[in-house]
Amino acid sequence: MIFNAAIDALIGAIPVAGDLFDFGWKSNQMNLALLERHAYEERRAGVADWLFVIAMIALLLAIAALPFVLAGWLLSWAASHAFR
Repeated sequence: MIFNAAIDALIGAIPVAGDLFDFGWKSNQMNLALLERHAYEERRAGVADWLFVIAMIALLLAIAALPFVLAGWLLSWAASHAFR
């Protein structure tokens, strides 16, 4: 699913060719088909599933923390250069 969305985002960013590509690629429909195919499977989550979930949570937390880290760095840099 991430692969489908990434291809759609990368090629879709090209002005005219991206629109033509989006017309034929249909990543949302492909992702829906993947979800429907796996929605009714009766299997327990494995180690790889949990590692993926943990990695995505860590990535989300890192993205959420990034503005605060950058703001702190910028404020400390501005404070150290303000009185020179």
